[in-house]
Amino acid sequence: MNRSNDALDWVPEFHLSIPVRIGGTYQPTLDQGFFIYGGFVNIAIDVGDKYGELTAVRISHRNKSGSIVWEFLCSCGNKKSISSGDVRSGSTKSCGCLRNTRLKTHGLSGSPLHITWKHIIGRCNNPNDKAYMNYGGRGIIICSEWKNNFMSFYGWAISAGWKQGLQIDRINNNDGYYPENCRIVTKNQNCSNTRGRVNIRAVKEYKGVCKRGERFIASICKKHIGVYSSKEDAAEAYNVAAKEKYGEYACLNTINKDNCNG
Repeated sequence: MNRSNDALDWVPEFHLSIPVRIGGTYQPTLDQGFFIYGGFVNIAIDVGDKYGELTAVRISHRNKSGSIVWEFLCSCGNKKSISSGDVRSGSTKSCGCLRNTRLKTHGLSGSPLHITWKHIIGRCNNPNDKAYMNYGGRGIIICSEWKNNFMSFYGWAISAGWKQGLQIDRINNNDGYYPENCRIVTKNQNCSNTRGRVNIRAVKEYKGVCKRGERFIASICKKHIGVYSSKEDAAEAYNVAAKEKYGEYACLNTINKDNCNG
C-alpha cells in the first residue's frame, strides 16, 4: 500500500477490478485496482501510466466534486491537470493538441472550394438535400477519391485552373463528379451546359408519384424515395414508405398491375 502524494491524506492503492458496496458506500477489497480518497473510490493511477498522449506525473489536488485531479505530461511537452476519471474513460487523450491538430488538418474549412465540395456531397448523397432529386436521385455520384478526401478534390481543382469566381462543371450532365468528367468554367459557360428545365407533373392516379421526362419519381412528405421506370413501381415504393411511416393508418395506392408501361 503506497502513498501517491505526501501532501494528500491517506491514499491507499490496490490492484484488481471491482469495488464492494459496504454500508451504502463502495469500499475497496483486497488486491483490487481501486483506491479510496476522501470518501470516493477511484481506479488507481500510478506515476508513469500512459493514457493516449498523456503520462501521469503526480496527484495535483481534488476538484470541487471530490474527484482526484492528476498532473499529466503530454507528448507535445505541455503539462495539464486533468481529472483521473476523464483520462480513464478516454474522453481526454491529450492536453488539447490532438483536437487543435485535427482542426488545422487543411485550414480550408469555410473556403469557397470547401463549401463547393460539401454541396456536391450533399446533393449526391443526402436525400434530404433540396437538390438531391436532380443529382443523387437520378444516379449522379461523387467519386470516392473526392468524397473521402477534400484535399484530393482541392488539388485537382487548383491544378485544373480554378480560382475565385470560376465554377466546376460536369462535361456529361448524366455522369458523376470525377476528374475525367469535370472541368473549370465560368458561370456563363456552366449555364450553357445545363439539361434545361424538365417538366414535372403529378401522376393523378397515384399518391406520392410524379413524372419527369420518361421517369417516375416517388416521394413522401417532400422526402425523395427514388426514381423508377414505371408509375406502378413508383407507387409501390410510396406504399412501402407510407407503411413504415404511418403503419396501419397509411393511405396506400391501389396499383393496377396490368398497366406497366407508364
